[in-house]
Amino acid sequence: MSKKKQAELREEKDWERIGTAVAESERFIEKYQKQIFIGVGAIVLVVLVALSVRNFYLEPREVAAQNEMYKSQAFFAADSFRVALEGNEPNSMGFKQIASEYGFTASGKLASAYAGICYYRLGQYDNAIKALSNFDGDDSYFAVSIVGLTGDCYVELNETSKALDYFEKAADMDNQV
Repeated sequence: MSKKKQAELREEKDWERIGTAVAESERFIEKYQKQIFIGVGAIVLVVLVALSVRNFYLEPREVAAQNEMYKSQAFFAADSFRVALEGNEPNSMGFKQIASEYGFTASGKLASAYAGICYYRLGQYDNAIKALSNFDGDDSYFAVSIVGLTGDCYVELNETSKALDYFEKAADMDNQV
């Protein structure tokens, strides 16, 4: 048999295999059509719900938290720690309330850190530790400062072993300081 004839036979067998594979795929799709559509529909629904929650709930909450934060930050900058922490309704919510209402947003977590600093400055070290533990920001410099401040709180409470753990944790963190 010539090489040309062998090549034609191989090509015919390849086309037969492709045809068989296509037919099997069609049968599979026809057999499981309902389940495939349900699966695809469920995936689309989950993506739409996630996008809706992000765009219509989380982002507006983040903006609202930021709008409230700047007022408390002004009191914080003026060393009015009690007002920055508790607010002066109706003008300002205060970091404590911002952290409570918007705690799942980035600004809410930052408000927890500010609340912890305010508690520390007011000498309420247990409350400071609780508030500081709610902060989990990405800013490496600020995160190191928060971990170090938690250690300072434990020093003030005469719990030097816990303080040392936090100071070591702060020293091991990747930062420019």
